Amino acid sequence: MRNYYLLESALRVGSVAELERGLINLNSIILNRDQEHDNFIRNSSIWECDTTQGLVYEMFSGIVNDELKRVIPDLFRSFTEQDSIYINHNQMDNDYPNDCNGFTGFDFSLSIIPPDRQVVDIPTYNIFKQRCLESKAFVSIQSFWDNRNELFPSLILLDRVWNQIRHLSLADPRFKLIHAKLKRLNEFTQSWETGSFDIVGLGLDNSPDTPKRIKETLALRTFNCGLNGDKVFSLHIKWDFGAQPFRLYYYPNEPTKKVYVGYIGGKAEIGF
Repeated sequence: MRNYYLLESALRVGSVAELERGLINLNSIILNRDQEHDNFIRNSSIWECDTTQGLVYEMFSGIVNDELKRVIPDLFRSFTEQDSIYINHNQMDNDYPNDCNGFTGFDFSLSIIPPDRQVVDIPTYNIFKQRCLESKAFVSIQSFWDNRNELFPSLILLDRVWNQIRHLSLADPRFKLIHAKLKRLNEFTQSWETGSFDIVGLGLDNSPDTPKRIKETLALRTFNCGLNGDKVFSLHIKWDFGAQPFRLYYYPNEPTKKVYVGYIGGKAEIGF
């Protein structure tokens, strides 16, 4: 779970324009939150918090523009009310030891909250989510595998890949190279919206196998992709670790704009 505490001192700003901008950013975060993993919390005293431009409850009738007046009650009610008041991350970590804990607000310049715990807009929200995910996923190779769908939302790693990487540790240079290739493949796939998959634009050393080789090993390179049925894997990313060549075989599924990964490992062990 990711927890976000609405820090009262971070609601103090120097102008009405900053206040409105902060409210708009905070509302965007709430609208885009992950209902399953995000928990936004606040103290019950938030309504009487002094933003230096006025108390929060005063915004219902003045201070900010008419559109924000309508948004503010629902915005602050989106936070779960609780009794605890936090002024630093250690207090929050003590109460939520197994979670990833952050703070949200408008301006943290007067706070002691570490920068990587501050969530003020969509970009910092996304950065915080990624940091939380990586802290959970990069504990062991098993946790990496268990969190693969969140780490790489545009990729589908077939179950057979687990047996190909499970012997690696996170500190293994081979794993670090595998992670780098998967990360780049996922990032590029996220921008794939129309047309066929652009293997040149991917920016990695990759190519399809020759028609002759595909024909000779067709059964060995045909993998089941769930609801999308059996697919023939030909495209592959190439790299070397020392004198050992590695391959990552993938299949771009055009209808869903997702990429299936069917093999990751040494070239000699591919079998096709």
